[in-house]
This record gives sequence, C-alpha cells and structure tokens, in this order.
Amino acid sequence: MFGADSVTDESTPKAISNGSVILEQPTASDIHEISKPQEKNEGLEKDSLNEDSGTFVDITANGIDYFLYPNLRHIGEDVDDICVNHEHILYAQVVTVRGENGWKSDAVLAFSTLDELRRDGLLCDVELSVGDHRTIAAHRVVLAAVIPYFHAMFTVEMIESTKKKITIRNIDFATLELIVSYAYCGRLHINVENVLPVMYAANFLQLNALTEKCANYLKHHMHLTNVLGVRAVCSSLNCSSDETERFVEKYFTSICLTKSFLELSIDELTMLLAKDSLNVENEETVCKAALRWIDHDPTHRKVFISRILKCLRLLALNPSFLVVELGRHPLVREDKQSREIVGGFFTTILDLSLDEVKDYLLVPNLERSTQPPFSAEPRHCGDSPCLIYAIGGASTDAEGTVISKCEVYDPARRKWSQAEPLPIVRKEFGTAVFNGKIYVFGGHSESDILLNTVDTYDYVPSVWAPVTPMPTARFSVSVAAVDNKLYVCGGENGAMLGIVEVFCPENNCWEPGVPMLTPRSRSAIAVLGGCIYLIGGHDGNSVLSSVDRFSLETQQWEKIVPMRSPRELCAATTLNDKIFVCGGSNGTECLNTVECYDPTLNRWFSMAPMKVARKGLSVVTYDNVIYAISGENDSTTLCSMEVYREDADEWEFAAYLQTGRKEFGAAVVQVSIDQLSKM
Repeated sequence: MFGADSVTDESTPKAISNGSVILEQPTASDIHEISKPQEKNEGLEKDSLNEDSGTFVDITANGIDYFLYPNLRHIGEDVDDICVNHEHILYAQVVTVRGENGWKSDAVLAFSTLDELRRDGLLCDVELSVGDHRTIAAHRVVLAAVIPYFHAMFTVEMIESTKKKITIRNIDFATLELIVSYAYCGRLHINVENVLPVMYAANFLQLNALTEKCANYLKHHMHLTNVLGVRAVCSSLNCSSDETERFVEKYFTSICLTKSFLELSIDELTMLLAKDSLNVENEETVCKAALRWIDHDPTHRKVFISRILKCLRLLALNPSFLVVELGRHPLVREDKQSREIVGGFFTTILDLSLDEVKDYLLVPNLERSTQPPFSAEPRHCGDSPCLIYAIGGASTDAEGTVISKCEVYDPARRKWSQAEPLPIVRKEFGTAVFNGKIYVFGGHSESDILLNTVDTYDYVPSVWAPVTPMPTARFSVSVAAVDNKLYVCGGENGAMLGIVEVFCPENNCWEPGVPMLTPRSRSAIAVLGGCIYLIGGHDGNSVLSSVDRFSLETQQWEKIVPMRSPRELCAATTLNDKIFVCGGSNGTECLNTVECYDPTLNRWFSMAPMKVARKGLSVVTYDNVIYAISGENDSTTLCSMEVYREDADEWEFAAYLQTGRKEFGAAVVQVSIDQLSKM
C-alpha cells in the first residue's frame, strides 16, 4: 500500500501526558482481505464479534509486506482509547468553565474555538498544501505551539516563515489533515490503515511522542508474519525496539519460515543471524534459515554466502550436517571464500587438541590465546515461549452443558486452536501448573456429579493421565502451586469448606494442610512473595471482600486489608510483584472492575476496568501481559479475550476463543521452540 520512501493516503480519554490515540475498527470496504477469515461459530455470534474481525490488513513498509489484525471489539461499544495528546497541558489550567460537556479549562475552550475558526477559514494566516490543488487553512501560532517542525519554520528567517501557502511534499493530504486537527484538538484517530502514514508524518514533523505511540500500536499488534516489518519501521524511525527484538529472538524458529524473512536485506539478515540470544533448539535451525534465504534469490545472493557463514556458530553444528547440508551446498562449493571458511573450520578442528577445542567452546572470545577463523561464541537462548490453555468448563454454546473441550492460544500467532480434550467433561474445578504439567482438581461432571478425581496434562506427548484422587470431593476449589507442592483450598460439597489438602506431585500423595481462617468457595487465588492469597468468594451467606494470606514460612494464615468491592467467581493473577483481581460478581451484577493489591503498601487500588463485565472467567499472565479469558455475562458465555498492559493501564480485545466457556481452567505452559514450531 505504501513504502518507507513515501507516505500515503481503551479506557476513557484521560488528562495525562502523551495524549489520546483512538484505535478504530476499519469497515469491510476499508480492508484488503488477504487471508480467509476464521469461520464464525455460534459462540462468536452470541458474543457480538465484529464481522470484520477475522480479516487481515496488508501493509508494506521498507519493502516488507506484513499484516495487522484489525482491533477486535463488540458492536455498539465505544472505540478503544489510548491517551497520546497535548490535552493534559490544557486541563492543567486553573480557571475552568462549565459547558455542555462538563468542566473545561479556558485553554481547552480557546483551542476549541480556534479549531472552529480554522474549519470556517476565519483569521487563518497560512495554507498548507501537499502539492495538489487542495489546501488546509490554519493559524501559524497554533502550528508552531504544537508541532516542532512548524515552530522552527515560523520562528527563524526561512522563506516559508512569511509565505501564505506552504507545500509539504512528504505527507499525503489526509494524513496532514489528521495532524493539523491533532494540533488543535489534541486527539488523533489511529487505525491499521493510517498508522504508518501518521507515524512517518509524525517523525517528519518531529512529533516524537506521537511517533512512539504509533510504534507502540504496531508492537501491540505484532505477530509472526508482521514482526519483521514492525521491527524495520521502528528501526528506520529510531523508535525503541527492545520489545520487537525480544519477540524475534524468542520466535526465530517460526519467523524464519515466513515470507518476510526471505525479503530481509543482507544487512538485516546478518544482524539477525549474529544475535547471541536466538532461541533455537540447535544451530542447524539457524543454518537452514540462512540457506533458505540464499536459495530464495540465488543469482543475486550467492555473493553474500561467505559473509553469512561468518555469522553461524560452526562449532555448534552437527558434523554430518556441516558436511552434507552446508559443505556440499552448490552455492557454497562455487564460492571460493565460503569453501575456505568451511575447509578452514575442519582444518582448525583437526589440528586442535582436546583442551584447545574446549578453549574455543568455553573461554570468552577476548580471553582466547588464538582466534578461530569462524564464530565460536555459543548462543545464549532466552526464555522459552509459552502457550495458554483454556480447559473444560460449561458453555451456553453447547446448550449449557459441561464440556471437555480444550483450546490452546499461541501468543506469537495470536490464534486459538483445538487442544487435547479432558478425559471427562468437567466444570468448577481447580487448575494449576507444576513442572510443565497442567493439573485439574475436582469439580462437577455431567448431571452435577461431584468429583474428587485429579487429571494431569503433559504437552509432550499431549495426553491426559490420572493421578491420586483428592481425599475430599468438592467443587469451586482454589489451587496454588508453590514450593513443589499443590495447595487445594476451600470449595464446597454441600457445605462451605475451610480445609486445605496438599498434593505432592513427586510422590503422588496427599497430606493435610493448615485449615483456612474463613471457609469459602468461588474465590480467587494468587501466589506472591512466598505467600498464598485467597481472595473474595462466598462463605455460604454473602459475597466476600475479605482476603486471607498463608505464609509458607510460618505456616500460618492471617487476614489482610480487604478488597474495595466484594466479589465471587472472580480471577486473580500476579504482575510486577502485585496481585490483580478481575471481574466476578457482587451477588447482584456482573463486574468489569479490576483491583490491584500492592503488598509493599498493603493497599488495594482500582485499575482500568475490562471492556466487558465477566464472571466465571480465568486470568493468566505471560510476558508482562494479563489475559482475561472468556467467562459469562448475562447468562451467556463469552468467546472474547482481553489483554492488559500495566504501563498503559488499559484493556484491549485480542483473539476470540472458538467456544465460549465459564467456570473453566486456564494455564500457561512453557514449551520448547522446537515443539512450538510443530504446532
């Protein structure tokens, strides 16, 4: 649609720095569909998924094609807001006036009036053009006050400082109109169609905060097929790119199979292959990726083979692979310098003693007595990727029945897919992860049969297996994994329970735990700082706001400051050494509110609410993002998922589940990059 050398045609807004960018949902006519949308099921329709949410948008940047998912939202909801404007400066004024839209400062009203004058063409002293017949009337003083580019133009002795009409050739008309409106109103609407032209225009006009916000928008929407394009755009505009670099390093095995990888320049490729933190099972993966890039355009790329070989860790390659796959590759054999590199590797290794080989492998590069003619630095792989599971539960999509269906979400692909189902249908059970395995405890089966059974799921070989049952059958339990044990707390079996039973996975046995202070079920649970927190729930008489904390060190329960609101069927997770409690019900209505507990302050804080009220949901944390998954609202199970980033304190919709569910389990499981690439 447009390239780097040209620019073409959630929460309520807040009075904070960096302003307000609105993420808009494109209409069907605005979207260039390049991939078949995911088929809708009944759950998606019941959850009012926008009909365009399954499409992709094709955007080209720096010669690389990549795709952006349009932002998902519910029909009838307000568009998502991110604050990125200069209104905070205006709201800081002391004098305020009450108008139709509430209290506003004189400065806000002044800018609003100036914008009306601009739109009416009154008192304007400059016209902006992009080189065609269309112009935008404006006031020099406003442009100079907000946009650094115009400030420099109008306040120094330049020809343009006195011209009535100024031509801006690096920005298209529609984008320039958005930027000028932003200067007056402090608000800018960003969507997948205009994020790149606005970003390039903001960079050209030196609106650094707006440029960074556009970059953040791209990063929040990156996935396997577009991350290299996002990375290239951010790099070309000198935006921070740590997040994209970590994403590329973590998912290199999958990214190297994409079309965008084949379109990297030689400089981009070698910078990537030289990274020490590529998360790969073995060096053969990197070598195969390099050869695939060369084979994509052998005529023009064979001259780069020797340069690419210098980025590979030849010592880490399997000898047979080095000889058969690399040494005998036609283009490697044709290139003299490449033959010398590979041949020199064997010559060097054959001439080295065992101690010298260890020296190359173990001693830091700068401390070696001799330097090899090839890269000998091992790669230091970062964290392994994770998958998010949604397990069992009950669903109105299935006529209110208990289900065994499981789904798995890949954060890199931003997609839910079917996973191995539970051995039996199950709802209202407890869930925890220990040593890479998912455990489910108790709950109800069909016909409300009470369960004491425990099943565990191992990603490899993707099977469920039973372990020793709980001593006490119960449902609506809360489970925490800590100190190599699984603590199963509370629940009910006709009466509210305050018992704690502790499962030892290593011995496959149970032992009694310290009883809770308050019998409760339907409560949230979290582990933080060596303590288990039981939050909210129901005691048989009322919905609770109380919180009980169990210290693993003292083996004692204690009460701490309660939540601001009572809630049951809520869910909790931890992020940045704090506990976040989301949604639930207060006994009369479903909640979208979120509370955060800071143990250093021993206080609860209200955070940005979720976009949709939901109870019986599950929440998990992965990669500094909270995922609020499914649940129920007004007796209808939801297919939607929302994600939360604390730095922005806002929620946005993410990929939708195939089956809406409530009273289910969710878990984050770490997998190897090799296992992930086989999905």
